[in-house]
Amino acid sequence: MFQENAALFSYEDLVDRNQGTISPSDQALIRRSKIGIFGLGGMSLVGLLAARTGFQKFTLVDKDIYTVTNLNRQMGAFFSNLNKPKATAMKDLILDINPEAEVDDLLINIQDIEQAKRVMGDVDYLFIGIDDAVTRVILARAAEETGKTILIFCPMGFKFFSTICKPGGIGYEKLTYQPSLNKDIYDKTLQEEVELHQKIFFVCARSHDLRYCKEYLKGNEPVKALGITVNMLGSWIVGELVKLITGKGTPHVAPEVYTFNVLTGKSWNFMEVGTLAYILKKIIRKKGLEKGLEFVDELYCGEGKVDIGKMFLALGGYS
Repeated sequence: MFQENAALFSYEDLVDRNQGTISPSDQALIRRSKIGIFGLGGMSLVGLLAARTGFQKFTLVDKDIYTVTNLNRQMGAFFSNLNKPKATAMKDLILDINPEAEVDDLLINIQDIEQAKRVMGDVDYLFIGIDDAVTRVILARAAEETGKTILIFCPMGFKFFSTICKPGGIGYEKLTYQPSLNKDIYDKTLQEEVELHQKIFFVCARSHDLRYCKEYLKGNEPVKALGITVNMLGSWIVGELVKLITGKGTPHVAPEVYTFNVLTGKSWNFMEVGTLAYILKKIIRKKGLEKGLEFVDELYCGEGKVDIGKMFLALGGYS
């Protein structure tokens, strides 16, 4: 059936309903651009929407398989493809949208910068949706060294953020205050610091209850995300790339960060959460995990707003 229907396909028909919004010349730019998607779990919608928008060249990287726990949020996950590698499943879905698409599916984990650069190859734009904090840093460095633009994004409960890092601009590590900045990312102690840094920021966004936050920081819970948020973010970040490629609208390029809270329909303060994360890290080191999480609970009031005065008093008290 697939082969029979493939004979009916034309790229022009696929993108016909884009016309009037996307010009033929902009559609040609989209068609020529090659995108790399690193992490095909929560961000599997990125691949599907990109294919429907008219992107035709893909490198998909993910070693994991789809499981039942992915069904709540991952648009590439179906009961029919459980235990199937995510990259392979996504390749099949993209080809089911556009049988003429060029799709490389790589079932690998990224281990180092040189490997990352080889995998990136002739990719023009990279979506980094991998949960692992150290791998994010490795990919960001590889992209910077090869002059590639990366789209960084993260869903956290009912909240998410995204930004675009261009070569020569504000990099991912500097933007997110990574402890790895200008240091040896292969140092094991530093890698533990990078992982803790990401966990603390995640907790300080306060999109989860305190019990989960404690267990997550202790390493007893995985990263958990809500399908509503994940897929709003997936749609948003593909739109950011379309804006970037076509020059239409204003994409959010670092140091600017786009944030959204699904509960309030408003943005949230990325820098404010980053400041709280800095304080919390210092408190955990000095007073321990439980004291640190008590501090998080005390600081938040109302709809996730932070008492700035308390923050700076705490910063002085625990410096």
